[in-house]
Amino acid sequence: TYFRAQVSNGSCPAAYSASAYYVTNNNYYVNDNSTSGDVFTTAVGSGSNDGRSPARPKASINDVFATYVIGSCDTIFVDKGTFAEEVDIFSTDGGNSHGYATVLGAGVLNTVLNAPAYSHNIYIGANYIKIQNLAMNNTHASYYNVEMYEAAHNIITNTKLSHTADANIVVFGDAINSNGNQFLGNNIANSSYPTGSGFFNGIFVEGNCDSLKVQGDTITMSNSNSIDAILITTYNDGLNNYYPSAGLITQNTISAYSYGVSLWGYDYPIAAYTVSANKITMQ
Repeated sequence: TYFRAQVSNGSCPAAYSASAYYVTNNNYYVNDNSTSGDVFTTAVGSGSNDGRSPARPKASINDVFATYVIGSCDTIFVDKGTFAEEVDIFSTDGGNSHGYATVLGAGVLNTVLNAPAYSHNIYIGANYIKIQNLAMNNTHASYYNVEMYEAAHNIITNTKLSHTADANIVVFGDAINSNGNQFLGNNIANSSYPTGSGFFNGIFVEGNCDSLKVQGDTITMSNSNSIDAILITTYNDGLNNYYPSAGLITQNTISAYSYGVSLWGYDYPIAAYTVSANKITMQ
């Protein structure tokens, strides 16, 4: 798919930019029940639509994943609207080293996911998934904006995540790793009051999760009782110890009441981690 921008200035002739190339394989479309301000679609979303063109968008992201196998270089375009659903992405979907399966919103001010009760916004149990250009809100304890469980090489980028009752992003790996995940250029706000068995961090990473990259994110912990903005820790299943290594946490802007970044290895090593060039403000 090629895009060109047209620029005009008063009576001057129109000028066109050079073409920009966005690699896609199969395209799918999702919209709410309005076309006001839409970017990708030309009709309202409906469960009876096939979601394969801008004129036939589905009404649910989950419906796309339930209907099709979403693979390498496939893109789900999610238009302006507010969506209340848990998006579940399992191992039958996902890209590969040649290309991601992408959920692309119309911008953090336009595409908004509000988690329903007893739900995450997005659960990822697949590899090579990219989530981009949308906002997520969650107010439910024990549920997160994004959970990655035994899921590798995924990217969350240019999103806005807000949580008032638990962690924003949780990543877990054990015998099946969650290596190579990246959180890039996100705005993460957490006002949770730590209580009970939750995690309550901006980003919580546990177990076999090597080569994590957290770069260019803004993380704000606004509750005076809040805990670590980023916590990287080990996991023991009673038989084996799993611990992350070779991660990079850099160029982030963090505001916290407790630790900005915590590497908590218990009696087991968290090795080869680079934490550099972050701006951390303690409240």
